[in-house]
Amino acid sequence: MLGHIQNIQYILITPACNEEEFIGNTLQAVAQQTLLPQQWIIVINGSTDGTEEIVRNFARRHSFIKPVALQVTEKRDFSNKVHAIQYGYNLVRDWSFDFIGILDADITVESSYFEKLLARFQADPRLGIAGGTILEKQDGKFVNRYGNSSDYVAGAVQMFRRECWEQIGGYRPMKYAHEDTVATEMARMRGWQVQPFADLPAYHHRRSSTGGARIWKARLHQGEADYMVGYHPLFELVKFVRRLTEKPFIIGSLLRWLGYLYAFLLRKKRPVSEEFVSFLQKRQLQRVKKLRFNQPVLKNEILRSTNKISH
Repeated sequence: MLGHIQNIQYILITPACNEEEFIGNTLQAVAQQTLLPQQWIIVINGSTDGTEEIVRNFARRHSFIKPVALQVTEKRDFSNKVHAIQYGYNLVRDWSFDFIGILDADITVESSYFEKLLARFQADPRLGIAGGTILEKQDGKFVNRYGNSSDYVAGAVQMFRRECWEQIGGYRPMKYAHEDTVATEMARMRGWQVQPFADLPAYHHRRSSTGGARIWKARLHQGEADYMVGYHPLFELVKFVRRLTEKPFIIGSLLRWLGYLYAFLLRKKRPVSEEFVSFLQKRQLQRVKKLRFNQPVLKNEILRSTNKISH
């Protein structure tokens, strides 16, 4: 397969802020790829730990890695990630390449991941966004992340056909995230296919928070973000009810619903167009009708095979 797609050029961009615990594994995983990126821009945006030193030391041994520092002067929120990605893209926008990948600094993938992923793009010219499926460690094993969906590619591993990326204008800065959701639906609005692949696992290493004031505040913000991006009230309500049976999401689900209601009652101004909201809500109501929420995309046999690998 490799010889057939060797001429395909792709760029990776990784925003990294205080990732010294995880980024070493990510660096190793990309350096071991059977198909290396033309350039990997790692944007160190406002780190106060050893992230920059780790990246620069590694880059001295790998010429395709380009670390750049970006000072964050505004209040830290999810829009800073988008600004870092755009900053990285501006450095290579005049280059000749076919695909652009976003890779979070706490993700590892198997050595043939990008080779296989780009082969899927080559096989389907209407595939605009694709990526692997996120696994997270629980009880010592990597398992399917709660919230994975059969029609959504996680922002941590989104790969874009360049034509698709430029047509939608890349990511839009969003205060409480969902920039990946907006990009996905904008791509679909323009006729592109979006597909996660169950046989391409992406291992997420960051430990998830399970309690404390910060996580509850985050859940409120997530609900507000759902409203801001245009989620339909019925869709949000069904999500809330469904999550009540999923421990430990009971309180978190309630807070997320309250965050949505807060923004809904205030009729907060959305940063997306009415056309986008209409398109998104139509798709969501179709999912409500079919009761197709977050269908698992990994089979048990895939999980068994991936847990044989140490990450």
